Amino acid sequence: MAEPVDPALERAGRPTFGQAGADREGATLELREEELVAEKQVVQMGVVRISKRVVTETRTVEVVVSREEVVAERLPADAATAHSATGDGDGSAQQRVQELKPGETIRLQLVEEEIVVQKRPVVYEEVVVGKREVQESQTFAGTVRREEARITSTGDLNLETQGDTAQRSV
Repeated sequence: MAEPVDPALERAGRPTFGQAGADREGATLELREEELVAEKQVVQMGVVRISKRVVTETRTVEVVVSREEVVAERLPADAATAHSATGDGDGSAQQRVQELKPGETIRLQLVEEEIVVQKRPVVYEEVVVGKREVQESQTFAGTVRREEARITSTGDLNLETQGDTAQRSV
């Protein structure tokens, strides 16, 4: 890609004639140079998308539950009398068993705790998303051009110059 050219540099070597000083007559040659000028513009550098997704995982929770069990003990007659006298066990069940007649059955209902699982949403984390401006210093370089005056003379002239721009040709 070609660099834009300053029109003033394209006019190089075209002198501007006029009064160089109050007591001198001559031509003024303007010398120009390019300079680097930094300007800024805002451009989109990318897009950030923020979304949520559902992830499925298995979790294990330990819960203590209780249940009833039937305990049937066979004891000798003298031990059974002592056992009922102490009042150990379920009194109403013992009484019903003692009153049990041949051919009759009794039913004991047993209960247990059952786990009921419910799910409820809870907030476990918050993600705060925003923007902030960060400033940094960047260096750039470019090629610039400048004009230099080249003064040459022919013959035996007394040429007064300042600097290193005069050349003598014979």
